[in-house]
Amino acid sequence: MGVDCEEIQRKGNRVSNMLKVCSYRRSGTHYLMALMAKNFRFKDDLEMEMYTEDAHKWATSDKTLEKVPWGKLFDTHKEYSGAEIEELIYIYRHPVEVFRSLWEFEGKPGTINEFVTDKKITDWRKHVESYINAGVFPVRYDYLCALPVRMLTDIGTYFGLKLVDGEYHPVKERVGWKGKAKILDREGYSLATLDLFRDILGSSYRGFKL
Repeated sequence: MGVDCEEIQRKGNRVSNMLKVCSYRRSGTHYLMALMAKNFRFKDDLEMEMYTEDAHKWATSDKTLEKVPWGKLFDTHKEYSGAEIEELIYIYRHPVEVFRSLWEFEGKPGTINEFVTDKKITDWRKHVESYINAGVFPVRYDYLCALPVRMLTDIGTYFGLKLVDGEYHPVKERVGWKGKAKILDREGYSLATLDLFRDILGSSYRGFKL
């Protein structure tokens, strides 16, 4: 899953005070935080009142302002800045999915092929590599969706987190903003745009087939 097992065991005795989740926008951030808040014990209350961005609404309440039970786990969507990596988790997602979701999230400005540019793809790669190359604990969104218990086990072992009641609990309700792109939804992408992803990232980037 992209995590070194020996490294997990070596750091398994460290108990975290407060983890923070970082990501590029539209990378499954809310889902990861919701899973963590539902399954792990934390010293501090994670709930906080949060506004959605622009005119978007929370999927759970259809409101722009909501008390979010995992709000304090979020750190930033910016590139890695040199913060202490021992308290960070970085979630990343297939770039084709990211930009499809971001395009929809921003109201579908123009066509998706006009929306996706070489600069945006390059900036996404720099964002991912800024965290991965720094050694921040990585979580792939597709692995989290397919094998949530396995990924939560790795997170818990690495950071020394304990389960709330000894069992894992799924997040069945919608989290985050209303509306999201389907997994590997390439509808509307032209061959030229898909080739642009490959030109910049290669035919495979960190396990993602392009």
